[in-house]
Amino acid sequence: MVKNPFKHKGLMYWESMDYNNQMFFMFQNQIMALAMNRYRWLNLPKTCNARWLEWLLLTHGCATIAAPKKVKALETTLYTLECVQQGEPDAYSNPKRWLAKGCTGKLRFMNNKTTGVWIWDNMTRYPVMQRVNIWARELVDVVRTKQVNRFHQKLPYILSCSNKQKTQAVNFIKQVAGYEMAVITNEAFDGIEAKALDTRVPYLGEQLTIEERNIWSEIYASLGIKNLTYKTERMVQDEIDTQQAPTDLMALDGLQPRREAAERLNDMFGTNIQVIWNQDNYSQNFNFTNNIQEQVKGGIDYGSESV
Repeated sequence: MVKNPFKHKGLMYWESMDYNNQMFFMFQNQIMALAMNRYRWLNLPKTCNARWLEWLLLTHGCATIAAPKKVKALETTLYTLECVQQGEPDAYSNPKRWLAKGCTGKLRFMNNKTTGVWIWDNMTRYPVMQRVNIWARELVDVVRTKQVNRFHQKLPYILSCSNKQKTQAVNFIKQVAGYEMAVITNEAFDGIEAKALDTRVPYLGEQLTIEERNIWSEIYASLGIKNLTYKTERMVQDEIDTQQAPTDLMALDGLQPRREAAERLNDMFGTNIQVIWNQDNYSQNFNFTNNIQEQVKGGIDYGSESV
């Protein structure tokens, strides 16, 4: 809501700006959900939170799993927290000391390589959020362009009228945009007329849909999620394998630093923390078991039909 520059009182609602922002946040949230659900942490202590860990890695590019004090065995003292480097790094640009803190700041303590591990989100150590925001804006641009192009198919003309007919012309456009029947009336014809100029805007729905799909394919590939690029003709297996190779490497880009951190934790605290690519094994196992039970329950009668 902003102050109406044409009125001394009241507010004017900028719907277009708000709609653009809502669409951006919609795409941003969707891409963030994909990024945050790529990896699964196994056997984390109950005091740790995998969701908060992945949120920190996505938005900050780093996080820590650490204990408030030095312990020789696993206890309920490990936490997944935000981390802030303290002092200079080691020879390999890894932090030697860092502050671990919760979102409220009440839980905070110093750490080093004997009390916890510093976790990077990827091998380049840059947060993925920068790319997420760019992808979201690209999608907004394509979708909004598609909407404008569709609007011109509903009203492929620009109205030309006098200043007296401006209000009626604006209302006419609003009614068309709202899928309403619309006419321009003139109670006292005085020679004023409304002319229609053909915009000659071609329909680009198919091209823009392909562009949107290719942007999503780029997002999937950059996050390590397997997905085929939009292509009209059929692809041979060699083409598919070649295309998936960079995607597999991008999946390892985030998986490798997480696994390195898990190995250091296991050596330090005697834990059995593992990191794997996320998939719904629970549902797959349930469906497989349920299908077998249904087959056994129903039985298979191979003699019911003649061969």
